[in-house]
Amino acid sequence: MRKIFRNSLLALFLLCMTSCSTTYYYVVRHGEKERQTDDTPLSEAGWRRADALAARLADTKIKRIFVSDRLRTLQTAGPTARLLDAECIVVPKVEVDRLVTDLKDISGESVLVVWHSEELPLIVNSLSPNDTIDPIGDDYDNLFIIKKEVFFGQKSFQLQRLTYGEPSEP
Repeated sequence: MRKIFRNSLLALFLLCMTSCSTTYYYVVRHGEKERQTDDTPLSEAGWRRADALAARLADTKIKRIFVSDRLRTLQTAGPTARLLDAECIVVPKVEVDRLVTDLKDISGESVLVVWHSEELPLIVNSLSPNDTIDPIGDDYDNLFIIKKEVFFGQKSFQLQRLTYGEPSEP
């Protein structure tokens, strides 16, 4: 009887481990840029913001960071990637729909997405279907955290909108 009970508990535990997960998506816009060109690097303020992002996310367990093929997203992600020993995955900016699909397939991890202001609402709204955000304009200090929990096939989503680093200038 004890063996059956123990095996039942073990089976229930294994079922929960495969059916239950929590995923965290951290989504930010790249830091401030030097110029208004496609592949401009970060400005001095952008580098400070990149360092502030790393400090803000230091206690997370991020192991993968998704960036576009634009230099400023990779530069923004750099300090966090080095601090957390995380892999940067480059997705072409024009393939934002593929990015969203890939992100939705992630389960039980914490990931960072560093992208661009035009697509940020699409990414956040797709990952948190119960919430919507408006376009962010020239704000650089937004940190969106989407928590996705799966419990025996039932999904729940929670969106937090925080800030980090120096406030964006109006």
